[in-house]
Amino acid sequence: MNATIHHPIPHTIVNNGWIQTLQGLKIYPADPKPEQIVIGDIAGALSKMCRYNGHCKLFYSVAEHCVLVASKVSDTYKLEALMHDASEAYIADIARPVKPLLTNYGEIEDRLMRVIAAKYDFNWPLPSEVKDLDTAILRDEREQIMTPMMVPPSAWGDTREGLGVEIKFWEPCKAEYEFLTAFYRYGGKN
Repeated sequence: MNATIHHPIPHTIVNNGWIQTLQGLKIYPADPKPEQIVIGDIAGALSKMCRYNGHCKLFYSVAEHCVLVASKVSDTYKLEALMHDASEAYIADIARPVKPLLTNYGEIEDRLMRVIAAKYDFNWPLPSEVKDLDTAILRDEREQIMTPMMVPPSAWGDTREGLGVEIKFWEPCKAEYEFLTAFYRYGGKN
């Protein structure tokens, strides 16, 4: 696989602190170690995290989003698609337009994803097929979970067809279960 763990982070970022995970582990998001990453923490956190900073008609988790993207990707990249937002379990789901504005966010996200990808043996950076589907699902999400706006779909960068998925608005327990089930179905190992 393409994932590697070595990526230097400035000392000042590494020393910015740690968080306690759902499983009771201590993790430094800016300097994660593989033994600090646990699939139960990822599934549990993503199942309770709402997409679009909560600006949805109903609760729609990052975990459900990941399961839906993975359901549409080719068999080769199922695990990559499921895990494409795994770092958000540790650093939150940040809206796409905001991410570039946050100093060092991309570097921290990349570092986390490299460690997660190496631990769970999937490709990072993501293959273009996964990135494309992650963008295409925006149309499905906009049409099903967002209040209609008086702007054309192109204002969202929505220039392609959606994935044709049906959002179910899973409760967190269901989202966590479905995420973990997909993880093991797609070859994920602890």
